[in-house]
Amino acid sequence: MPGRAAGGDGRLGAPGPRVRHGDGLLHHPALQCARAAAHHPRGRRVPDGVDGLAPLDDVSWRAGSLAVEVLQGDLTEQDVDAIVNAANNDLELGGGVAGAIARAGGPQIQAECDAIGPIEVGDAAITDGGKLTARFVIHAASMRLGGRTGADGLRRSTRRSLEIADLRGLRSIAFPAVGTGIARFPLEECARIMIEEVLAHSRNPTSIRQVRFVLFGDGAEAAFRDEADRQLAAAEQSGKEDRGEEGQRHRR
Repeated sequence: MPGRAAGGDGRLGAPGPRVRHGDGLLHHPALQCARAAAHHPRGRRVPDGVDGLAPLDDVSWRAGSLAVEVLQGDLTEQDVDAIVNAANNDLELGGGVAGAIARAGGPQIQAECDAIGPIEVGDAAITDGGKLTARFVIHAASMRLGGRTGADGLRRSTRRSLEIADLRGLRSIAFPAVGTGIARFPLEECARIMIEEVLAHSRNPTSIRQVRFVLFGDGAEAAFRDEADRQLAAAEQSGKEDRGEEGQRHRR
């Protein structure tokens, strides 16, 4: 694809980057947010134009400098810097999310995966986005080929995906509910772990400004919205209380 270099190894801890995409830090135009399938009355709307992002069409939550969205949609159609693939450690794009990405993105993605894999369970790797709208695919290896996703593999591969996005200077990333399809990981636990990792990542300096969870079905959307309410709204309230106490100390 014009303007995109050949891919290679985007894993953390590799002996030097074998992937060279563009000129280093990515510059993405104003990000257009998809409308969620249903309004969630408890959601927290991000003010229009926060951090230079386009106004959000629906509810969102804040996690530090991040806007976190939960919606139903097609992951392969997301207009973000990177989408995340629910991958096995051999980086074989078979069924489920991986198969959908392979079909929409073309053979280039699997070819780059073949040059990288296998990787460790809990690691992640980055490839070009091929024909996708997203510029990159980050492959989160939460399980072994033919196996099932475990909590540790999900947690570490989610964390690595966010770290790799940071290393690339990416501003927006979209996740599926990793491991809940073919790998049969419990949906509610998946939502808890993935949002915990986003919240933890938000506590440190990051290039990421938008994290989007793109889900299939009402059950998945409800699980992630409820977990976002539980974790992110509580963190937001705690931050407000801390800022209030700090302000009172300064006034004394």
